Amino acid sequence: QLSAGTRVRARVSLPSRGSHMAVKKPAPPLRRVTQASFDETVQENIDEFDLTPEEALSDAVKEFELQGVDLSDIDKSYAGPEGRGEHPVIGLTKAFVEAVESSWDTTTAVSTPDSTAAAAVKTTADALRLSITSQDPCPGWGAACVGAGGVQGAHLFVTKCAGLGGKNSEDDSSQDLLHTALEVLGSILTADEAKVTFASLKFPMAFTNETWPNCKTWKTKAAFAKVVGNASLRCEASKGAFVKAGVETCLVSLLGECTRESTSGVESAGGVVSTSGVESTSCVASTRGVQSTAITVGSDEFKRSALREACIAARALTTGDDPREPASGAFAHARALAKAGAAASLCAAFRTESLESNVDLSLLQQIAAALRHVAVNDDICKETSDKGGLRIALQLLKSTATSSAKTTKACAQLVRQLAGSDHVKPLIVSLGGIEALSHGVCVFGERAEIAAEREAKEKVAETCDSTAGTNNTDDAHACLAAVEQCVGALAATCLKNCEASTKCAAELVFETVADTMALTSAIEKPGVQRQCCMFFRNAVVRNQELKAQMLATTVERSLRLAKKKHPEFCMDVATAALRDLGCANYNEGYNPTTAIMGSDGVVRTPEELGDEPDVNAVRAIAGYGSAMPSLSED
Repeated sequence: QLSAGTRVRARVSLPSRGSHMAVKKPAPPLRRVTQASFDETVQENIDEFDLTPEEALSDAVKEFELQGVDLSDIDKSYAGPEGRGEHPVIGLTKAFVEAVESSWDTTTAVSTPDSTAAAAVKTTADALRLSITSQDPCPGWGAACVGAGGVQGAHLFVTKCAGLGGKNSEDDSSQDLLHTALEVLGSILTADEAKVTFASLKFPMAFTNETWPNCKTWKTKAAFAKVVGNASLRCEASKGAFVKAGVETCLVSLLGECTRESTSGVESAGGVVSTSGVESTSCVASTRGVQSTAITVGSDEFKRSALREACIAARALTTGDDPREPASGAFAHARALAKAGAAASLCAAFRTESLESNVDLSLLQQIAAALRHVAVNDDICKETSDKGGLRIALQLLKSTATSSAKTTKACAQLVRQLAGSDHVKPLIVSLGGIEALSHGVCVFGERAEIAAEREAKEKVAETCDSTAGTNNTDDAHACLAAVEQCVGALAATCLKNCEASTKCAAELVFETVADTMALTSAIEKPGVQRQCCMFFRNAVVRNQELKAQMLATTVERSLRLAKKKHPEFCMDVATAALRDLGCANYNEGYNPTTAIMGSDGVVRTPEELGDEPDVNAVRAIAGYGSAMPSLSED
């Protein structure tokens, strides 16, 4: 916890060498302050500096924000000299904990509450869950709930419900009660304070081993996965504890159950491949005593919900998103998931869902995103491609996915991730990936321009007519995000791949990307501009015979404009593209921050050049022409 005068040195992380992503500033470490400390600081400002309550509040907010403190869960109103009183969530939490403890005999391992006690604990659990999941929850509820023992009470509730067992029926009362317990625990774990408490009490291990074998319906399995996802989001301690508990086996088992039993194989790039990876998952699960039998009870809605939550949990485990930790185990967690059979199971689920008559685009998006997070090395990328993940993503980019910018973005991100493997690059070309990605660039580039024009008109007219201009509901930002990933996938495919560059020339992809890069809406997006720069550089560096075709478009003008408008994002990649295209003055505007080699063959650092070096000397050292407009003395 921080006081108003605390100073914390920010941690700085550097982008990896050769990264294809735009350089982003590192997220600041997560700093929090309690409601009591905030109120105390406000009162001190009033008592010591004779400020009005409004002035004291404003000064306290500014003081904490300058230190990078997150005040999103803080009630920023004046509490008064007597304090704010008890938080409303505390009473609900205490009532819930008391109901849980009084409903079971804590002296025995397994006991069954009577119907009255079960109804009472369910009522208090629902009241607590609704109070913290409402659209406008009371600020500071996380610390209040944790302080009142909400995490311990919810975990005890889940443990006791899991011990009841029950028949394999969706209508079974014990499964309904377990579902309620998992729902309230998952809701509490959306608070950062609850995640830390959950991990520090070593609950992930007990939760995984005791709860999963007793989840017998789609609803309880979905709620189990939701708890894993909520606890792991932005909490490295919970991620590591769950993987240590072997939760990856549970998630893979759930993914396999969600895939239809009739699926006997997944079509790969070279033919039909057996789903042995999925079958082996059940073997791995059974060695841990985890139930792996397929569930025949439950509707498609609940099955899809379970599949969605399993994908979200897999992403949470394999994302290094905790700003409090200097390092992340996301890579190791992804390998653990892949070893358990996640890649094969996700590919099977991807194929099954893509063939549904009432396809769920948002679910396809989640599956593609989970696959991308799991495919972290060359072997897993090969497995994902061989199991059909690449083929399905490209087929969706040609057809169904173009109905949604978010689904297109997820599929393109998956292709882009897989393109990092030299084994996959030729397959992308042979499976029509160049045409599919180019189609995505063209479609969503046009939609982005239409949406931007519509949004501009609505802003001027101050209207909200969502049907004006187009029937597509994607906004300009979402469309351009899809374009960025499609172009990024093209750039990754063309890297060290002459065949892909030649295919791009034959399919007029250079013209498509150049036109998209010059769109009014795309010019303002540094991410789109950076990926376009990298695409042209990667495509031409080993295929110099393609320069003429590229330069016949507007690419040179767009590259120079990208350097000017987005120097932080595009200066390096646009300069490299102009250089490999053979353009004059390609280094225009470049200010070195690292050592450079001049035309005389001597490497000099920026310090050796001096703070205010002679302009002509800089030109000579860097090998510039004698007339460089950007380095003029004025």
